[in-house]
Amino acid sequence: MTADDAIFCSAVRSLIVCVLSLLPARLLWWQITTSRNDSRKACWLAASVAPFFVPELLTGFTWRIVSARLVQSDTATELLYGLLLLCRAVSVAVIVMLVVPRSGVSDEAIHSWKLLRAGLRHHWKLHLGWSVSMLRLMVSGPWRPFVIAACLSGLVSFQEFETAALVQIDRHPITWTVWLFDAHAKHQPLARSLWLSASPLMLEILLLLPVLWLWSPEDSAEQPNTREAGLLNSGRMPSGNRLSTLAAASWLVVSLCLFLAWPVLSNTKPLLLGLKMLWTSTAMVSQALEQIAASLGFAFAASVLAMILATLILRILKIRSNGWKPVALLLLLPGLLGSLVTAIGLLAVFQTPRARLFYDSWLPMLLGLTLSILPRAFLIVALLHRMFDAAAWHSAVLLSASGDPQVRGLGAKIRWRLRGIRWIAAGTLLVHWCYWDVTTASVLRPVQLEPVVTRLYNEMHYGRTEAVLLITVLAAVAPWLLGGICWCVARLARI
Repeated sequence: MTADDAIFCSAVRSLIVCVLSLLPARLLWWQITTSRNDSRKACWLAASVAPFFVPELLTGFTWRIVSARLVQSDTATELLYGLLLLCRAVSVAVIVMLVVPRSGVSDEAIHSWKLLRAGLRHHWKLHLGWSVSMLRLMVSGPWRPFVIAACLSGLVSFQEFETAALVQIDRHPITWTVWLFDAHAKHQPLARSLWLSASPLMLEILLLLPVLWLWSPEDSAEQPNTREAGLLNSGRMPSGNRLSTLAAASWLVVSLCLFLAWPVLSNTKPLLLGLKMLWTSTAMVSQALEQIAASLGFAFAASVLAMILATLILRILKIRSNGWKPVALLLLLPGLLGSLVTAIGLLAVFQTPRARLFYDSWLPMLLGLTLSILPRAFLIVALLHRMFDAAAWHSAVLLSASGDPQVRGLGAKIRWRLRGIRWIAAGTLLVHWCYWDVTTASVLRPVQLEPVVTRLYNEMHYGRTEAVLLITVLAAVAPWLLGGICWCVARLARI
Protein backbone atom coordinates (compact mmCIF):
# COMPACT_ATOMS: atom_id res chain seq x y z
CA MET A 1 0.00 0.00 0.00
CA THR A 2 1.39 3.37 -1.02
CA ALA A 3 0.66 6.84 0.29
CA ASP A 4 -1.39 7.63 -2.82
CA ASP A 5 -3.58 4.58 -2.18
CA ALA A 6 -4.17 5.65 1.41
CA ILE A 7 -5.03 9.21 0.37
CA PHE A 8 -7.41 8.00 -2.34
CA CYS A 9 -9.22 5.60 0.03
CA SER A 10 -9.52 8.29 2.69
CA ALA A 11 -10.87 10.84 0.19
CA VAL A 12 -13.49 8.45 -1.22
CA ARG A 13 -14.57 7.38 2.26
CA SER A 14 -14.88 10.99 3.43
CA LEU A 15 -16.89 11.93 0.33
CA ILE A 16 -19.36 9.10 0.94
CA VAL A 17 -19.64 9.91 4.64
CA CYS A 18 -20.25 13.64 4.16
CA VAL A 19 -22.99 13.01 1.58
CA LEU A 20 -24.73 10.36 3.69
CA SER A 21 -24.57 12.53 6.81
CA LEU A 22 -26.80 15.27 5.41
CA LEU A 23 -30.15 13.46 5.65
CA PRO A 24 -29.84 12.30 9.31
CA ALA A 25 -28.40 15.68 10.25
CA ARG A 26 -31.33 17.54 8.70
CA LEU A 27 -33.82 15.26 10.44
CA LEU A 28 -32.14 15.89 13.79
CA TRP A 29 -31.89 19.61 13.13
CA TRP A 30 -35.60 19.72 12.36
CA GLN A 31 -36.46 18.02 15.66
CA ILE A 32 -34.25 20.43 17.61
CA THR A 33 -35.46 23.65 16.01
CA THR A 34 -39.18 22.81 15.89
CA SER A 35 -39.46 21.49 19.44
CA ARG A 36 -41.39 23.94 21.62
CA ASN A 37 -40.51 22.22 24.88
CA ASP A 38 -37.12 23.39 26.18
CA SER A 39 -36.40 20.11 27.96
CA ARG A 40 -37.21 18.08 24.88
CA LYS A 41 -35.11 20.39 22.72
CA ALA A 42 -32.17 20.01 25.11
CA CYS A 43 -32.49 16.21 25.01
CA TRP A 44 -32.55 16.15 21.21
CA LEU A 45 -29.55 18.47 21.07
CA ALA A 46 -27.48 16.55 23.62
CA ALA A 47 -28.16 13.19 22.00
CA SER A 48 -27.46 14.55 18.51
CA VAL A 49 -24.04 16.03 19.25
CA ALA A 50 -22.85 13.48 21.85
CA PRO A 51 -20.73 11.35 19.43
CA PHE A 52 -18.63 14.38 18.52
CA PHE A 53 -17.60 14.87 22.15
CA VAL A 54 -16.61 11.25 22.80
CA PRO A 55 -12.80 11.02 22.40
CA GLU A 56 -11.83 9.19 19.23
CA LEU A 57 -9.21 7.22 21.15
CA LEU A 58 -11.86 5.72 23.44
CA THR A 59 -14.10 4.87 20.50
CA GLY A 60 -11.30 3.04 18.72
CA PHE A 61 -10.34 1.20 21.91
CA THR A 62 -13.90 0.01 22.47
CA TRP A 63 -14.34 -1.34 18.94
CA ARG A 64 -10.84 -2.78 18.52
CA ILE A 65 -11.82 -6.26 19.70
CA VAL A 66 -14.90 -6.28 17.48
CA SER A 67 -12.70 -5.28 14.56
CA ALA A 68 -10.29 -8.10 15.38
CA ARG A 69 -13.14 -10.59 15.04
CA LEU A 70 -13.86 -9.17 11.59
CA VAL A 71 -10.26 -9.63 10.45
CA GLN A 72 -11.24 -12.11 7.74
CA SER A 73 -13.58 -9.57 6.15
CA ASP A 74 -12.00 -6.33 5.00
CA THR A 75 -15.42 -5.11 3.89
CA ALA A 76 -16.91 -5.60 7.36
CA THR A 77 -14.04 -3.69 8.95
CA GLU A 78 -14.49 -0.84 6.48
CA LEU A 79 -18.24 -0.76 7.14
CA LEU A 80 -17.68 -0.64 10.90
CA TYR A 81 -15.22 2.22 10.62
CA GLY A 82 -17.42 3.99 8.08
CA LEU A 83 -20.41 3.77 10.43
CA LEU A 84 -18.39 5.25 13.30
CA LEU A 85 -17.23 8.05 11.02
CA LEU A 86 -20.78 8.65 9.83
CA CYS A 87 -22.10 9.08 13.37
CA ARG A 88 -19.44 11.69 14.13
CA ALA A 89 -20.04 13.41 10.79
CA VAL A 90 -23.77 13.69 11.52
CA SER A 91 -23.01 15.33 14.87
CA VAL A 92 -20.68 17.81 13.17
CA ALA A 93 -23.31 18.58 10.52
CA VAL A 94 -25.98 19.17 13.17
CA ILE A 95 -23.71 21.60 15.02
CA VAL A 96 -22.93 23.47 11.80
CA MET A 97 -26.59 23.68 10.81
CA LEU A 98 -27.47 25.12 14.21
CA VAL A 99 -24.80 27.82 14.27
CA VAL A 100 -24.47 28.74 10.60
CA PRO A 101 -25.66 32.29 9.84
CA ARG A 102 -29.10 32.54 8.33
CA SER A 103 -29.31 33.00 4.60
CA GLY A 104 -29.28 36.51 3.17
CA VAL A 105 -31.30 35.32 0.14
CA SER A 106 -35.05 35.54 0.66
CA ASP A 107 -37.66 33.18 -0.75
CA GLU A 108 -39.08 36.09 -2.73
CA ALA A 109 -35.74 36.66 -4.47
CA ILE A 110 -35.53 33.01 -5.48
CA HIS A 111 -39.12 33.03 -6.74
CA SER A 112 -38.49 36.20 -8.75
CA TRP A 113 -35.41 34.67 -10.33
CA LYS A 114 -37.37 31.55 -11.29
CA LEU A 115 -39.92 33.71 -13.09
CA LEU A 116 -37.19 34.92 -15.45
CA ARG A 117 -36.68 31.41 -16.78
CA ALA A 118 -39.82 31.38 -18.94
CA GLY A 119 -38.52 33.99 -21.37
CA LEU A 120 -35.12 32.33 -21.83
CA ARG A 121 -36.09 28.87 -23.06
CA HIS A 122 -35.25 29.58 -26.71
CA HIS A 123 -31.92 31.29 -25.97
CA TRP A 124 -29.56 28.60 -24.75
CA LYS A 125 -26.73 31.00 -23.87
CA LEU A 126 -29.01 33.16 -21.76
CA HIS A 127 -30.56 30.03 -20.26
CA LEU A 128 -27.11 28.72 -19.36
CA GLY A 129 -26.24 32.01 -17.69
CA TRP A 130 -29.54 31.90 -15.83
CA SER A 131 -28.81 28.35 -14.62
CA VAL A 132 -25.36 29.31 -13.35
CA SER A 133 -26.75 32.34 -11.54
CA MET A 134 -29.56 30.24 -10.10
CA LEU A 135 -27.05 27.72 -8.80
CA ARG A 136 -25.03 30.47 -7.15
CA LEU A 137 -28.20 31.94 -5.65
CA MET A 138 -29.24 28.59 -4.17
CA VAL A 139 -25.77 27.74 -2.88
CA SER A 140 -25.42 31.11 -1.17
CA GLY A 141 -29.03 30.93 0.03
CA PRO A 142 -31.07 27.88 1.11
CA TRP A 143 -28.34 25.36 0.28
CA ARG A 144 -25.62 27.19 2.17
CA PRO A 145 -25.99 25.31 5.50
CA PHE A 146 -25.91 21.95 3.72
CA VAL A 147 -22.82 22.83 1.69
CA ILE A 148 -20.97 24.07 4.76
CA ALA A 149 -22.07 21.07 6.82
CA ALA A 150 -21.01 18.64 4.10
CA CYS A 151 -17.57 20.26 3.71
CA LEU A 152 -16.82 20.38 7.43
CA SER A 153 -18.10 16.87 8.14
CA GLY A 154 -16.01 15.59 5.23
CA LEU A 155 -13.00 17.48 6.58
CA VAL A 156 -13.39 15.97 10.05
CA SER A 157 -13.75 12.49 8.56
CA PHE A 158 -10.71 12.96 6.33
CA GLN A 159 -8.55 14.05 9.29
CA GLU A 160 -9.59 11.26 11.67
CA PHE A 161 -6.69 9.28 13.14
CA GLU A 162 -7.15 7.70 16.59
CA THR A 163 -10.14 5.48 15.85
CA ALA A 164 -8.64 4.28 12.57
CA ALA A 165 -5.31 3.50 14.25
CA LEU A 166 -6.94 1.25 16.86
CA VAL A 167 -9.63 -0.31 14.67
CA GLN A 168 -7.10 -0.97 11.90
CA ILE A 169 -6.58 -4.73 11.64
CA ASP A 170 -4.64 -6.26 8.75
CA ARG A 171 -4.17 -2.80 7.21
CA HIS A 172 -7.90 -2.04 7.01
CA PRO A 173 -9.37 0.55 7.11
CA ILE A 174 -6.79 2.34 4.97
CA THR A 175 -6.32 5.97 6.03
CA TRP A 176 -3.63 8.45 5.09
CA THR A 177 -3.32 9.71 8.68
CA VAL A 178 -2.38 6.28 10.05
CA TRP A 179 -0.06 5.64 7.10
CA LEU A 180 1.79 8.94 7.58
CA PHE A 181 1.90 8.65 11.38
CA ASP A 182 3.31 5.11 11.24
CA ALA A 183 5.88 6.14 8.64
CA HIS A 184 6.93 9.08 10.80
CA ALA A 185 7.13 6.84 13.88
CA LYS A 186 9.48 4.54 11.95
CA HIS A 187 11.89 7.49 11.63
CA GLN A 188 10.98 8.47 8.11
CA PRO A 189 12.88 11.66 7.16
CA LEU A 190 10.94 14.77 8.11
CA ALA A 191 11.29 16.21 4.61
CA ARG A 192 9.65 13.07 3.23
CA SER A 193 6.76 13.38 5.72
CA LEU A 194 6.22 16.99 4.72
CA TRP A 195 6.22 16.04 1.05
CA LEU A 196 3.70 13.23 1.59
CA SER A 197 1.40 15.55 3.55
CA ALA A 198 1.22 18.00 0.62
CA SER A 199 -1.53 16.10 -1.25
CA PRO A 200 -3.83 15.73 1.81
CA LEU A 201 -3.15 19.37 2.57
CA MET A 202 -4.42 20.42 -0.86
CA LEU A 203 -7.55 18.30 -0.46
CA GLU A 204 -8.25 19.87 2.93
CA ILE A 205 -7.85 23.35 1.47
CA LEU A 206 -10.29 22.44 -1.31
CA LEU A 207 -12.83 21.42 1.33
CA LEU A 208 -12.27 24.66 3.21
CA LEU A 209 -12.67 26.99 0.23
CA PRO A 210 -16.51 26.68 0.01
CA VAL A 211 -16.72 27.24 3.76
CA LEU A 212 -14.61 30.39 3.61
CA TRP A 213 -16.62 31.64 0.64
CA LEU A 214 -20.06 30.98 2.10
CA TRP A 215 -19.49 31.58 5.81
CA SER A 216 -17.11 34.38 6.69
CA PRO A 217 -16.29 35.06 10.36
CA GLU A 218 -17.55 38.63 9.98
CA ASP A 219 -20.93 37.30 8.90
CA SER A 220 -21.02 34.96 11.86
CA ALA A 221 -20.12 37.65 14.33
CA GLU A 222 -22.88 39.97 13.12
CA GLN A 223 -25.75 37.56 13.78
CA PRO A 224 -27.94 38.83 16.62
CA ASN A 225 -28.56 35.53 18.38
CA THR A 226 -28.20 31.79 17.93
CA ARG A 227 -31.87 30.98 17.66
CA GLU A 228 -32.33 33.05 14.52
CA ALA A 229 -29.03 31.92 13.02
CA GLY A 230 -30.24 28.49 11.95
CA LEU A 231 -31.76 27.15 8.78
CA LEU A 232 -35.00 29.03 9.08
CA ASN A 233 -35.34 29.41 5.34
CA SER A 234 -33.71 26.18 4.16
CA GLY A 235 -36.88 24.62 2.84
CA ARG A 236 -39.62 22.49 4.30
CA MET A 237 -39.21 18.99 5.57
CA PRO A 238 -41.06 16.19 3.80
CA SER A 239 -44.59 15.53 4.95
CA GLY A 240 -45.10 13.08 7.81
CA ASN A 241 -43.73 14.54 11.03
CA ARG A 242 -44.18 11.25 12.86
CA LEU A 243 -42.15 9.42 10.26
CA SER A 244 -39.33 11.97 10.43
CA THR A 245 -39.39 11.83 14.24
CA LEU A 246 -39.21 8.04 14.15
CA ALA A 247 -36.31 8.14 11.69
CA ALA A 248 -34.42 10.70 13.78
CA ALA A 249 -35.01 8.75 16.98
CA SER A 250 -33.88 5.52 15.32
CA TRP A 251 -30.67 7.16 14.19
CA LEU A 252 -30.02 8.45 17.71
CA VAL A 253 -30.52 4.97 19.16
CA VAL A 254 -27.92 3.53 16.79
CA SER A 255 -25.50 6.38 17.36
CA LEU A 256 -25.76 6.36 21.15
CA CYS A 257 -25.43 2.58 21.27
CA LEU A 258 -22.22 2.74 19.23
CA PHE A 259 -20.61 5.56 21.20
CA LEU A 260 -22.05 5.29 24.72
CA ALA A 261 -24.11 2.20 25.52
CA TRP A 262 -21.83 -0.49 24.10
CA PRO A 263 -18.60 1.04 25.50
CA VAL A 264 -20.13 1.15 28.98
CA LEU A 265 -21.60 -2.36 28.85
CA SER A 266 -18.52 -4.02 27.37
CA ASN A 267 -16.06 -2.41 29.78
CA THR A 268 -17.96 -2.43 33.08
CA LYS A 269 -16.85 -5.87 34.31
CA PRO A 270 -13.12 -5.45 33.52
CA LEU A 271 -13.26 -1.97 35.04
CA LEU A 272 -14.68 -3.30 38.32
CA LEU A 273 -11.81 -5.77 38.46
CA GLY A 274 -9.37 -2.99 37.71
CA LEU A 275 -10.60 -0.88 40.63
CA LYS A 276 -8.78 -3.26 42.95
CA MET A 277 -5.51 -1.92 41.57
CA LEU A 278 -6.17 1.39 43.29
CA TRP A 279 -4.97 -0.32 46.47
CA THR A 280 -2.77 -3.14 45.14
CA SER A 281 -0.79 -1.25 42.46
CA THR A 282 -0.15 2.12 44.05
CA ALA A 283 3.05 2.71 42.07
CA MET A 284 1.25 2.30 38.75
CA VAL A 285 -1.62 4.52 39.87
CA SER A 286 0.69 7.25 41.16
CA GLN A 287 2.61 7.24 37.87
CA ALA A 288 -0.65 7.49 35.94
CA LEU A 289 -1.82 10.38 38.13
CA GLU A 290 1.43 12.25 37.46
CA GLN A 291 0.93 11.79 33.71
CA ILE A 292 -2.69 12.91 34.01
CA ALA A 293 -1.64 16.02 35.93
CA ALA A 294 0.99 16.89 33.31
CA SER A 295 -1.52 16.41 30.50
CA LEU A 296 -4.09 18.54 32.31
CA GLY A 297 -1.53 21.30 32.78
CA PHE A 298 -0.75 21.44 29.07
CA ALA A 299 -4.43 21.21 28.10
CA PHE A 300 -5.42 23.95 30.54
CA ALA A 301 -2.66 26.31 29.39
CA ALA A 302 -3.41 25.66 25.71
CA SER A 303 -7.14 26.22 26.24
CA VAL A 304 -6.58 29.54 28.02
CA LEU A 305 -4.23 30.72 25.26
CA ALA A 306 -6.68 29.58 22.58
CA MET A 307 -9.58 31.46 24.18
CA ILE A 308 -7.46 34.62 24.49
CA LEU A 309 -6.38 34.38 20.85
CA ALA A 310 -9.95 33.62 19.76
CA THR A 311 -11.21 36.73 21.56
CA LEU A 312 -8.53 38.87 19.89
CA ILE A 313 -9.35 37.41 16.47
CA LEU A 314 -13.04 38.10 16.97
CA ARG A 315 -12.35 41.72 17.90
CA ILE A 316 -10.07 42.17 14.88
CA LEU A 317 -12.68 40.76 12.53
CA LYS A 318 -15.35 43.12 13.87
CA ILE A 319 -13.27 46.09 12.72
CA ARG A 320 -14.18 46.52 9.06
CA SER A 321 -11.06 48.34 7.86
CA ASN A 322 -8.26 46.41 9.50
CA GLY A 323 -5.05 45.17 7.92
CA TRP A 324 -4.69 42.45 10.56
CA LYS A 325 -7.67 40.46 9.29
CA PRO A 326 -5.63 38.16 6.99
CA VAL A 327 -3.20 37.44 9.83
CA ALA A 328 -6.07 36.66 12.19
CA LEU A 329 -7.63 34.27 9.69
CA LEU A 330 -4.28 32.58 9.03
CA LEU A 331 -4.03 31.74 12.72
CA LEU A 332 -7.15 29.58 12.31
CA LEU A 333 -5.77 27.70 9.31
CA PRO A 334 -3.41 25.22 11.09
CA GLY A 335 -6.18 23.91 13.31
CA LEU A 336 -8.53 23.55 10.36
CA LEU A 337 -5.95 21.45 8.51
CA GLY A 338 -5.81 18.87 11.30
CA SER A 339 -3.52 17.96 14.17
CA LEU A 340 -1.22 15.71 12.15
CA VAL A 341 -0.35 18.30 9.49
CA THR A 342 0.03 21.00 12.15
CA ALA A 343 2.27 18.86 14.34
CA ILE A 344 4.57 17.82 11.49
CA GLY A 345 4.78 21.42 10.29
CA LEU A 346 5.71 22.67 13.77
CA LEU A 347 8.24 19.87 14.12
CA ALA A 348 9.94 21.13 10.97
CA VAL A 349 9.89 24.71 12.29
CA PHE A 350 11.52 23.76 15.59
CA GLN A 351 14.26 21.86 13.79
CA THR A 352 15.46 25.02 12.05
CA PRO A 353 18.69 26.53 13.44
CA ARG A 354 17.01 29.52 15.11
CA ALA A 355 14.27 27.52 16.84
CA ARG A 356 16.25 24.35 17.64
CA LEU A 357 16.96 25.66 21.13
CA PHE A 358 13.29 25.02 22.02
CA TYR A 359 13.01 21.70 20.16
CA ASP A 360 13.02 19.41 23.21
CA SER A 361 11.01 21.70 25.47
CA TRP A 362 7.42 22.26 26.46
CA LEU A 363 6.94 25.03 23.85
CA PRO A 364 6.30 22.91 20.70
CA MET A 365 3.62 20.82 22.39
CA LEU A 366 1.92 23.83 23.96
CA LEU A 367 1.96 25.74 20.68
CA GLY A 368 0.70 22.71 18.75
CA LEU A 369 -2.21 22.14 21.14
CA THR A 370 -3.11 25.84 21.02
CA LEU A 371 -3.15 26.03 17.23
CA SER A 372 -5.02 22.74 16.90
CA ILE A 373 -7.82 23.83 19.23
CA LEU A 374 -7.98 27.46 18.07
CA PRO A 375 -10.77 27.04 15.44
CA ARG A 376 -13.04 25.36 17.98
CA ALA A 377 -12.16 28.00 20.56
CA PHE A 378 -13.01 30.73 18.04
CA LEU A 379 -16.39 29.16 17.33
CA ILE A 380 -17.19 28.82 21.03
CA VAL A 381 -16.07 32.37 21.84
CA ALA A 382 -18.13 33.72 18.92
CA LEU A 383 -21.20 31.87 20.19
CA LEU A 384 -20.64 33.15 23.73
CA HIS A 385 -20.47 36.73 22.45
CA ARG A 386 -23.63 36.25 20.40
CA MET A 387 -25.47 34.85 23.43
CA PHE A 388 -24.28 37.66 25.68
CA ASP A 389 -27.04 40.07 26.76
CA ALA A 390 -25.39 43.45 27.29
CA ALA A 391 -28.51 45.03 28.80
CA ALA A 392 -28.91 42.26 31.36
CA TRP A 393 -25.21 42.47 32.23
CA HIS A 394 -25.43 46.24 32.74
CA SER A 395 -28.43 45.76 35.03
CA ALA A 396 -26.52 43.14 37.02
CA VAL A 397 -23.57 45.53 37.41
CA LEU A 398 -25.92 48.22 38.73
CA LEU A 399 -27.38 45.74 41.20
CA SER A 400 -23.90 44.79 42.36
CA ALA A 401 -23.18 48.45 43.16
CA SER A 402 -26.14 48.65 45.52
CA GLY A 403 -25.65 49.32 49.22
CA ASP A 404 -28.02 46.50 50.16
CA PRO A 405 -26.14 43.19 50.64
CA GLN A 406 -29.09 41.17 49.36
CA VAL A 407 -29.30 43.23 46.18
CA ARG A 408 -25.54 42.91 45.67
CA GLY A 409 -25.84 39.15 46.08
CA LEU A 410 -28.61 39.06 43.50
CA GLY A 411 -26.45 41.04 41.06
CA ALA A 412 -23.56 38.62 41.61
CA LYS A 413 -25.83 35.66 40.88
CA ILE A 414 -27.04 37.23 37.64
CA ARG A 415 -23.49 38.00 36.54
CA TRP A 416 -22.51 34.42 37.32
CA ARG A 417 -25.30 33.04 35.16
CA LEU A 418 -24.66 35.47 32.31
CA ARG A 419 -20.92 35.01 32.04
CA GLY A 420 -19.16 32.93 34.69
CA ILE A 421 -20.77 29.54 34.25
CA ARG A 422 -20.80 29.79 30.45
CA TRP A 423 -17.11 30.59 30.14
CA ILE A 424 -16.11 27.90 32.62
CA ALA A 425 -18.17 25.32 30.71
CA ALA A 426 -16.58 26.44 27.43
CA GLY A 427 -13.10 26.26 28.92
CA THR A 428 -13.74 22.79 30.32
CA LEU A 429 -14.85 21.59 26.90
CA LEU A 430 -11.70 22.97 25.28
CA VAL A 431 -9.54 21.33 27.96
CA HIS A 432 -11.31 18.05 27.21
CA TRP A 433 -10.49 18.34 23.49
CA CYS A 434 -6.86 19.38 24.07
CA TYR A 435 -6.39 16.67 26.64
CA TRP A 436 -7.34 13.88 24.20
CA ASP A 437 -5.27 15.16 21.27
CA VAL A 438 -3.10 12.09 20.78
CA THR A 439 -1.51 13.21 17.52
CA THR A 440 -0.07 16.50 18.74
CA ALA A 441 1.11 14.99 22.02
CA SER A 442 2.83 12.06 20.27
CA VAL A 443 4.68 14.16 17.70
CA LEU A 444 5.62 17.25 19.74
CA ARG A 445 6.01 16.07 23.35
CA PRO A 446 9.39 16.52 25.06
CA VAL A 447 11.47 13.38 25.51
CA GLN A 448 11.25 13.51 29.31
CA LEU A 449 7.45 13.85 29.30
CA GLU A 450 4.89 11.17 28.48
CA PRO A 451 1.29 12.45 28.45
CA VAL A 452 -1.30 9.98 29.61
CA VAL A 453 -2.94 9.86 26.16
CA THR A 454 0.24 8.65 24.47
CA ARG A 455 0.63 5.96 27.12
CA LEU A 456 -2.96 4.86 26.61
CA TYR A 457 -2.57 4.91 22.84
CA ASN A 458 0.44 2.59 23.03
CA GLU A 459 -1.05 0.21 25.59
CA MET A 460 -4.46 0.01 23.93
CA HIS A 461 -2.88 -1.77 20.96
CA TYR A 462 -2.21 -4.77 23.21
CA GLY A 463 -5.83 -5.38 24.15
CA ARG A 464 -8.30 -4.61 26.91
CA THR A 465 -6.75 -5.10 30.35
CA GLU A 466 -7.94 -4.06 33.79
CA ALA A 467 -4.99 -1.69 34.21
CA VAL A 468 -5.64 0.08 30.90
CA LEU A 469 -9.32 0.48 31.72
CA LEU A 470 -8.56 1.89 35.15
CA ILE A 471 -6.13 4.47 33.75
CA THR A 472 -8.62 5.29 30.97
CA VAL A 473 -11.41 6.03 33.44
CA LEU A 474 -9.13 8.14 35.63
CA ALA A 475 -7.99 10.04 32.54
CA ALA A 476 -11.54 10.52 31.26
CA VAL A 477 -12.77 11.96 34.55
CA ALA A 478 -9.84 14.34 35.05
CA PRO A 479 -10.84 17.24 32.71
CA TRP A 480 -14.37 17.37 34.05
CA LEU A 481 -13.09 17.18 37.62
CA LEU A 482 -10.86 20.16 36.87
CA GLY A 483 -13.86 21.99 35.43
CA GLY A 484 -15.85 21.20 38.57
CA ILE A 485 -13.08 22.58 40.77
CA CYS A 486 -12.94 25.77 38.70
CA TRP A 487 -16.72 26.03 38.94
CA CYS A 488 -16.65 25.74 42.74
CA VAL A 489 -13.85 28.28 43.10
CA ALA A 490 -15.57 30.73 40.76
CA ARG A 491 -18.88 30.17 42.50
CA LEU A 492 -17.36 31.04 45.85
CA ALA A 493 -15.66 34.09 44.36
CA ARG A 494 -18.92 35.17 42.65
CA ILE A 495 -17.33 35.94 39.29
